[in-house]
Amino acid sequence: MLGGLKKMFGAIKAGLGMKKSGDNGKHCPAGKSLTKSIQINEGLLRQVFKDCADVKTKKIAIPRMNNRRALVLYTEGLVSADNLTRDIISPLLAESEHNRQVEDV
Repeated sequence: MLGGLKKMFGAIKAGLGMKKSGDNGKHCPAGKSLTKSIQINEGLLRQVFKDCADVKTKKIAIPRMNNRRALVLYTEGLVSADNLTRDIISPLLAESEHNRQVEDV
């Protein structure tokens, strides 16, 4: 599983034009990089993974962050749909306790 994640992140770095810089092991952008625009980022990631049928995305809006849009990127087969929904998407979509209490008053 760890090997699969390393391969996925390696593909992201390669697709975004990132390379190792010298001997310090840090990565520096060489061309494309992620931005604050979810549409641009989604396009970049789709381009990077265009030949990877098992890399999937889900778009969500996070209620407790003023419906901030997010893109969840995952590898089908490494992550079960049930676990993804239960452990990542549902908690992000859940309203905070404070919001529920205010609405109940």
